[in-house]
Parts: sequence; structure tokens; C-alpha cells
Amino acid sequence: MHAEELYRIRFSEAQGRRGDSRVGLLRNRTGVPLFLMYLESVSDPMELQCNSVESLEQFCSGLQSAQDRYWMLRTRSFFEEGGKLAQFAVSPIKKSGSILDEMIGTQRGFKRGSGLSLIKKSVEFADLVAVPQARDMLNLEESKRFHECLFAATRETESFFALVEPPKRLDPHEAVSWAKSLTCPDAAAYYPEVIDSGKEGLPPAEISVLPAVAGLYQCADEENGIAELPTLKVCQSQLKPRMRLTPSWQMELLATRLNSVVFAPGLGEKVRVWGGHTLTRAPETEFALIPVRRTLRALSEAVQSIAEGYVLEPLAVDIVTDIEYRIHSFLEEHRNIFDPFTKSPFDVRASRLKGRDSDGIEINCRFKLSRCVQELKLNFGVS
Repeated sequence: MHAEELYRIRFSEAQGRRGDSRVGLLRNRTGVPLFLMYLESVSDPMELQCNSVESLEQFCSGLQSAQDRYWMLRTRSFFEEGGKLAQFAVSPIKKSGSILDEMIGTQRGFKRGSGLSLIKKSVEFADLVAVPQARDMLNLEESKRFHECLFAATRETESFFALVEPPKRLDPHEAVSWAKSLTCPDAAAYYPEVIDSGKEGLPPAEISVLPAVAGLYQCADEENGIAELPTLKVCQSQLKPRMRLTPSWQMELLATRLNSVVFAPGLGEKVRVWGGHTLTRAPETEFALIPVRRTLRALSEAVQSIAEGYVLEPLAVDIVTDIEYRIHSFLEEHRNIFDPFTKSPFDVRASRLKGRDSDGIEINCRFKLSRCVQELKLNFGVS
């Protein structure tokens, strides 16, 4: 999605969230992760929501496989970082053939489908997506292929921002090579994995950093809004990065759009995530920063949802004014996501499309975001 794009909302098969979605700026709820999990002890795809460590443990108590319970409980760092609501999509996995093929899955509907096809079923409930097991189950080449398919799935839904990481135990050189092979403005990558010191029922182990990062996203969205960098504060959990990165390596990683998990300077063994870059490449450099990309997508979804309510309305004399008023009121309610140093950081203009046979309305939105040099524009056509 480019910063300036035309939407024809008349098409009922348009992708994206519906007006009754449970996430998005219209619902004042963003940063809700979808954790796609692969378990051997389930026979059919499952979906569930967890709002605490206790609800996660309750689900795990019903799993027959100790390995499956281990995988699910390793996502508890999301709640330990302050996360309050997470969506899970569980895909059966048998490990009888290609693990990569099983993780990519099939697209034969929710009940018969599996793998990445389950992402589509959570569009209304989550706006982040992460696959914590990918680092353990896939080698370097398989990981590249899997994440290419993951990014294709997020592009198809136009609703998710992906949190990803390299395969386990890569050195910084290998991690840089992995990151250079991937391109996606709707994704952010993190390195290295972290060490969990162990809790009741869980031994110390190297685990995925993605659940903890998702918790940081949700907390930042709730406290400061989607336009804020999600990784400014120090981590609250007891996780530690697997290796201590030097400043030169941090810069090298950041140059390839790979965000670092590091010990916070001057704070002893406290940990923070350093960097706020997406996996975008030229020429889409306006989407290089996570908050800019996520904010633009959230604004686009919200304005489109508002406009959809007018698709079946007759072209009354005052409908243009009404559309302008509703969108402007929405933007005013979310003024904190715009550049605070710009007196008028947004502008909305609606007008009838010109032409003798035209019965549509064009909506032009211009706004200035923090950390974004240029003014961004969104154009919508309502027919």
C-alpha cells in the first residue's frame, strides 16, 4: 500500500477489516497479537483468546502433549511484559513429512485449512502476527521461504504487521544475511533470541523474543498510542539476550533493518529492544519506521470503514459535508498520533467525482505524522 492510493469501496470482496472489527483505531484497540502455533496433540485447527497467564495455563492443562504445553507456555512472556489480550490460532502438525510444507499449510477453508491460511480468520481480532516456533523448527533456507509466504499472507489481508526473527543460534553475520534476503514494509525483525531463566514447570532455555516484543507493542499502544515507538521502555520480564552485542554490531544490524535485543546502557542487566525499523527497502523508504507504517495502515482502515457506511446512501445534498465532518471528528479524537508541532496536522476534503455519468465521492486526507518528513496523503473513492 503506497502513501497515496485509491480505494473503490463498492467491491464487496475488498480485503481488510469490516466495520464490526474488534481491533483498530475505531475501536481504540491496537497492538493485539495473533500467535500462530503448531501443535501435535490437536487434530483440527483451533482459535482462542487469552487475557492472562492463568487463562493460557488453563488451556495448556488440556493439552495431551508435554511438548505442546511447552510451546504454548513459552508465549507467557507476552503477559509478563504487560500484555493483556492475545489471539491464538493453532494449526495441527504431524511432522511426518516436510515441516516447512506443514507450517505453510493449505488453504482449504478454516476447518480443513492449516498453517498460514488461519491468519485470515483472525483479521477481526488482531493486528500483529508472530510465529514463535519458526526459529526452532526451520533452518536458514526454510526460514527465508516461510517468511516470504508469511509476508504474502499479510499483504493479502492488508491487516497485519508481522513480528519476525531469524532461526536459532545464528551469529550476527548470518543474521544480517538472513535479514537482507527479506523485504516487507509490514514487518519488523528482532535479534538475537533470549534466555528465559526458568519458572515453575519450565526449565531455563533459549526462547523466541517475539511474545515479549508483542507485549511491548501492546503496552506502548495503550499508554502512548500507535504513533509511538513500541520499544522505548526497559523490559519488565527476566529475559536476557543470548549474546551481548557490541555497539558496532548494533549499527550493522540496524543498517540491514534488524532491530536488536540489548542490555540497556547504565541499567546493569536490564534489557531493552533497540531500533524501530521495518523490513522495507527502497523505494518505499517512507515506511522505514514502525510507527509511521502502522499508523498509516490504521488510519487507512479507519477512514475506509467510516466511508463504507455511505456506499449505499443516496447522493443527498449534504452527504459530502457529513462525510467530511465524521472523518474530521475521528481524526480530532486521535490527534495525539499526529505531529504535535504542526498547527493543522490533518485536513479532510470530500467532493463529488467529476463527470456526467459519475455518482461517486472522492475523499482526500492529508496528514503530518511524527518522525515523518513528508506530508502523507490517502485518497478514497466512494461509489
